[in-house]
Amino acid sequence: MDEQKKEYEKLKKKLRDALVQKKQLEAKWNSLEQEVYDKETEYLSQKPSSRMGNILLGFQGFNKSSSAQQILSDHSHSSNAQPLDDNDRIFSLSSYLFAKQLAASNHQEQTKSND
Repeated sequence: MDEQKKEYEKLKKKLRDALVQKKQLEAKWNSLEQEVYDKETEYLSQKPSSRMGNILLGFQGFNKSSSAQQILSDHSHSSNAQPLDDNDRIFSLSSYLFAKQLAASNHQEQTKSND
């Protein structure tokens, strides 16, 4: 009986250690997902890319102007920033859990603003 109790305590400690490690890995994973989201936001909201194009949206606007300098000059005087479309977020929203967390946080923000 004493040996079984020792085995039980050993397994209990192993489980506690595994749960701590799981929490650490989840925190690191959440941090990485947020970093991907932030980098994606930065990439999609770059001012010159919105006129010339980018790898996600295509480069249709690149040939519309005679020079890249003209595009940059025109865009620096423009204050009309297009809002980011969630459909363009192919990396950050590919994670089901992150998308679910993001939707929940957006819902909480809307609830707070309605109060």
